Amino acid sequence: MKKLLYNLRSIDISWYFIGLLLAFGFFIKLIVSSYPSGDYQLFLKPWMQDIVSNGRILSLGVSIGNYTPPYVYLLTLLSYFSSSDLSDPFLFGIKLISILFDLFLAFSVYLNAKLLFKKQSHLLASMVGLIVFFLPTVIFNSAYWGQIDASYTAFGLIGLYFLQREKPLQAMLWFAVALTFKLQAIFLMPVFIIYFWFHYRQKLYYFLWIPVVYVLFALPTVLFGRDWMEVLTIYSQQITTYQSLTLNMPNMWMWFGDHYDELYMIGILFFTGIMGIGFLSLNIVKIKPSPHYILLIALLSIMTANFFLPAMHERYLYSADVISVLVAIQFTSLFYVPIVLQVISTLAYMPFLFNFSVIPLRDISFLFLGLLILLYRFGVKKLINENVNRLS
Repeated sequence: MKKLLYNLRSIDISWYFIGLLLAFGFFIKLIVSSYPSGDYQLFLKPWMQDIVSNGRILSLGVSIGNYTPPYVYLLTLLSYFSSSDLSDPFLFGIKLISILFDLFLAFSVYLNAKLLFKKQSHLLASMVGLIVFFLPTVIFNSAYWGQIDASYTAFGLIGLYFLQREKPLQAMLWFAVALTFKLQAIFLMPVFIIYFWFHYRQKLYYFLWIPVVYVLFALPTVLFGRDWMEVLTIYSQQITTYQSLTLNMPNMWMWFGDHYDELYMIGILFFTGIMGIGFLSLNIVKIKPSPHYILLIALLSIMTANFFLPAMHERYLYSADVISVLVAIQFTSLFYVPIVLQVISTLAYMPFLFNFSVIPLRDISFLFLGLLILLYRFGVKKLINENVNRLS
């Protein structure tokens, strides 16, 4: 007992403060989690009812909802802990899954932040993870909305962590797991393409791990009788569910009206062209980005996809909201980026979550464009300067 008391006294008081803040964050999220969002009432609750009525674990052989198997496994596990005595037996459990992913997200941010600090890295990195845990959009997304965007973001960030540590296999495996949870993880794909092309070209076959990991995660539900083709085409089903150029995402498609059929494919080709030109430019100018710029390029990739791609939802900037905090710490002159992104994302959430708008989304799109231009200007300048220093 004396040894335990001595060890407790030797702990920096800052760690107690972080622990208290983390507990306070959980308390806030648990309070907010009592709200049954529209997505919960229309989708998540009926899915849970279907899982229970189809025999819980036996329901894995049935097509329920349009999420990939990993999240369905979690819902199936949750069904065994849901009490019929409660007025709503599923709400708390679903929100708790989302909040626990928030905690995992904070840990993934902590890992990346540790690479940015040389002294007192554990304490400072923990504070960065705590900041992300309290971000408005992180709270809205999980505790209020019941979404799990923290899942793919956390797995993707661990992939970026290993990419910065020059461990390509581990990086690819974690990225592959991110893609099994949410298609939005693909916003990070350009980062992996760039760094494997310039640094690990002989290991490009690692990209084959993406379908392998997806199949491994899908295997249990197929063994229970679910159709392989239906499982493998979940993402293509998701893409065609909502046929609108933008779903509250304040991007360029706010300027073109609702002409989905005419402009959707043009938008895909336009975005592909932008990314292709960027990749070719790096090769022509012979700029070889170092691991130092992985987070910055990841942020640019996510923001570019959200601004130029059609059919983007308001919450697809989620991973940019998180990564921007790390980028602002790495490049202190970009301190304003996470602040502006929080404003953009929070204002974008309001029409769906609260049924009102403070500022028209069309106007917010100009703020998004301005931020994207400033960030590209900064990134291009940094990469050029690094290339000059490398060749000199």
